[in-house]
Amino acid sequence: MTPGSLHLRGASARRVKFEVDACALRRADEATLIVIRFRRERLFVRRFIDLTERIHTLHSELATSRMSALKLRRRQRKLEHANRKLQQLATQDSLTRLANRRAFDEALQAEWQRATEQALPLAMILLDVDHFKHFNDSYGHSQGDRCLQLVAQAIGRRVRLDCDFAARYGGEEFAVLMPETTLADAARVARRILRSVRALAIRHEGLPEREVVTISAGVSAITPHGNDRSALLVEAADFALYDAKEEGRDRLVVRFLRSGAGEMPEQQPVRAA
Repeated sequence: MTPGSLHLRGASARRVKFEVDACALRRADEATLIVIRFRRERLFVRRFIDLTERIHTLHSELATSRMSALKLRRRQRKLEHANRKLQQLATQDSLTRLANRRAFDEALQAEWQRATEQALPLAMILLDVDHFKHFNDSYGHSQGDRCLQLVAQAIGRRVRLDCDFAARYGGEEFAVLMPETTLADAARVARRILRSVRALAIRHEGLPEREVVTISAGVSAITPHGNDRSALLVEAADFALYDAKEEGRDRLVVRFLRSGAGEMPEQQPVRAA
């Protein structure tokens, strides 16, 4: 080593020349890189090499850390996607793609509480495919599943996507929860659903009435008070649906609910074709 310069040979056998003064170390063609004071040349060289290796190690660790963080973010995104998929599967009916019964029950409790707190009307439509067992026996389960899918699509086209909640209630039954909706408005929606299902013109031969698939509907509505139970709304719609079936099917029946009654009212239902 000559005064004023330092020659080092790295792992690649490349020779690099550094200028050395009293307190600075720099390559001949660059600005000062490292400022260091030393007393003996041998000690300086050892410290310089150690420092270089340490910098290289830090660069490697930083690159590894960045790669690990990237892999972690990717795994988090995959986990979030899986969780969303799982949540969808837990709340969606696999056949009709409507919400399932569990999701409907949760929505009913949430909307019931909101309607009670804000004194808002809440309506429900309960629907049932007429003579569905006969349809399944006549055309097979595959066609029965397709029938339910088409009916579900017809229901979905007639409800408000931003606030109404349509679900497969069980078997061939469907339910629609309608926040801030009066009994008369809910009945109008139910009537449109009945017409839409008839318009599908799904063949169902062998019936004494029509030879296409039809549905019946029970409609109820209430502006709940603190002592009312959400089950009242469901029970009223169920009773109305039963009346529609008894009256000949392919029709809707509405049932009035009185707020604060605490139990099902003994009122005559209002029938509508």
